[in-house]
Amino acid sequence: MFGKKVEMIAATISSQHILLMAIFKRAWTAVSVIGISLSAPADAGPFPPIAFIAMGYKETTLDTLTGSTHYSARLADPAGFLSVTADFNGDGRDDEARILSNAAQGDARIVVVIQSPDKVDTYVLNSFAIGALDQIGIRLVPADSRHTLPGLAIFRFGGQGEVNRFNGEEFDRMPLQQ
Repeated sequence: MFGKKVEMIAATISSQHILLMAIFKRAWTAVSVIGISLSAPADAGPFPPIAFIAMGYKETTLDTLTGSTHYSARLADPAGFLSVTADFNGDGRDDEARILSNAAQGDARIVVVIQSPDKVDTYVLNSFAIGALDQIGIRLVPADSRHTLPGLAIFRFGGQGEVNRFNGEEFDRMPLQQ
C-alpha cells in the first residue's frame, strides 16, 4: 500500500464537493477534494490542499517539536527535516513532500504530492505512531549518475533510513547509504 497512489474520497465531509483554495507563489489554484482536479496549473509553493488536510492532518513544524530530543539536530536543515520541495517526477514542476501528523488519531504520515497541469497525485510513503515523530526526518537525495531524478530520504536520527525514488507510477524504496 505504501508508495502507491492514494485515492482519497472525503465522504465523511459534510458537503458532496468541497473546494479548497490555496495561494501559490504566482497563481491561485482551486483543488477539489473529491475527484482531485485542478482549475489552473500551479507553481511551487506551500503544501497543496489535499484530502489529508481536510481529514485533520497538519504539517509538522519545528514549533511542534520544540524541546524534543532531536530538536537541535533539526536546526541543521532550514526545513527541520520536515519538508522537501523537488521535481520528483521530472516534469519541470516542483512537487512537495511533508511529514503530516494527526494528534486526534495518534499517527503521522510522510506524504508526497506530485503536481501536474491536470491533476494532483498523493502518495503515502510511510505511516507511523505520532510518538515516533521526533525521531523521523526527510531530506532531498539529489539525482546522480545512476538516477536521473532526485529522491526522498526517510530516516531515523542516529539510525537507518531509505531512499524513495519515483518510477512514473509509484515510489521505489532502497536502503539509504550513510
